[in-house]
Amino acid sequence: MRKLVVGTMMAAVAIVFCGQVSAGDIPDPEDVKLAPKFLIINLGPKNATFDEKVYPDLTIVYTPNIKIDKREETCTATGSPELLAKWINGKSGWGRAMLFDKNGIGVFEGWLNRFGGQLYTTINIDKNTDLRAALKKYVREGAAGQEAANKKLDVTRLDEIIGIKMPDFEIVTADGEKKMVRAMIAANAYPTMVVFYSVPQDVKFMTKKQIVEEAQAKFDFMAAAKNSPYAETTPLLNSIESEIFQNTEAR
Repeated sequence: MRKLVVGTMMAAVAIVFCGQVSAGDIPDPEDVKLAPKFLIINLGPKNATFDEKVYPDLTIVYTPNIKIDKREETCTATGSPELLAKWINGKSGWGRAMLFDKNGIGVFEGWLNRFGGQLYTTINIDKNTDLRAALKKYVREGAAGQEAANKKLDVTRLDEIIGIKMPDFEIVTADGEKKMVRAMIAANAYPTMVVFYSVPQDVKFMTKKQIVEEAQAKFDFMAAAKNSPYAETTPLLNSIESEIFQNTEAR
C-alpha cells in the first residue's frame, strides 16, 4: 500500500512540474557560438537559499543596499550605489539588458522577456536590430562598437549606454567580495551582457529534483508546493541558460 501511495504522490509531483519548461526557441547548435559573457546584477541583497551554481554560465552579483518596491513594474529605487538607484528609479529595471563589446563599449540595450523565452528576438533600443543580429556582429564576428564622443550617462534617456562604457559602481559577489562593475566587464576581455534582475527574497529555493526528493522523504506531497523551483521562480535566468547556452538541465 505504501508503495502505491508513494507512487501516486510522485506522479502528482510530476504533474505539478509537467510542461514547465522554457518557452524559448528551438535550440540551434550554432547559437552557442553567439553566447557572450553574462553579468547578472541583482537589485537588492542575496536570498540565502539561492544557489548561483544552479546557473553555471551566469555570473550573478548583488547590490545589497539597493531597495526596490516592485519587481515586475515601474519601481521606486532607493539606497546605494546612489548612481544605480537613480538609474533604475521610475523604470522597470528587471530584465533590462545591455551588451558591451570586447572593448567595453555599449552596443545594445533592450528589455529581455522577464518570463523567459524568445530572447534572441529582443529589439535594440534603436529598433533597427534584434539581439541575435547584435550577437552575430559583436560576438561571432568580433566587431567593435563606436565610442560616442563627449557622451555621458543620462538617467533620463533610454539609450544611455549606447556608445559609452558601463557606469561604474560597487557590487558584491556571491562570495561576499566587493568589486567594481566596470572592472568585471573589462576582465572578461570579451563581449559581455549586463542584465538587471531581482531574485525574490521571500521564497525558499530548491531544484525540482530536491523538491521531489523532499516530498518522498517526508511522505508529504504538500512539500512540493511549499518550496520554489528555480525554473519557475527565476524564469529569465533559466531561459538564458537554456536558450543562449543550451543548458536544459531541470531546475
